Amino acid sequence: MRVLMAVQSYFPFQDRGGPVVKVRALARGLARRQHQVAVLTADLGFSARNGYGMNVGRCRWGWRAEEDGVEAIYLSSLGHYRALTLNPRVVGFCGASLRQFDLVHFLGLYDLLGPAVSYFCRRRRIPYLVEPMGMYRPIVRSLRLKRLYHLLFGDQLIRGARFLIATSEREW
Repeated sequence: MRVLMAVQSYFPFQDRGGPVVKVRALARGLARRQHQVAVLTADLGFSARNGYGMNVGRCRWGWRAEEDGVEAIYLSSLGHYRALTLNPRVVGFCGASLRQFDLVHFLGLYDLLGPAVSYFCRRRRIPYLVEPMGMYRPIVRSLRLKRLYHLLFGDQLIRGARFLIATSEREW
């Protein structure tokens, strides 16, 4: 199976918290089971110098790295607000590459990457699943902004998902 994992931050940006570690372990595990896995993420300051032993190079979307059979694509970012980044090259990536995947797995919420990719998934009838990783219910900080996010993007992202992975009862 060809799987695209879409997440706001990915290795080597461990300073972004536990999701980075979780997504990396999950992606590597799928690759060990002979799945073709790619991770689509934001460029949070990636460069060939901080590739941490990965096979790194520039690509038309920003940076590309490979480690343990997992391809990681770091989309160039125009700007950011807290953990939210603006990645206009996601549109080109989806137009050129999304059809090569059988399934898309979104991890986390409150970014612009997930809603953009899910829009193209729905248009191309590519199934996707969403794993909010404990973020579905707005519970801490910026509650109004999180509710606005759900109104504008999150509800449509969730409604279009083939499956929703809840990691705790709080997400029901």
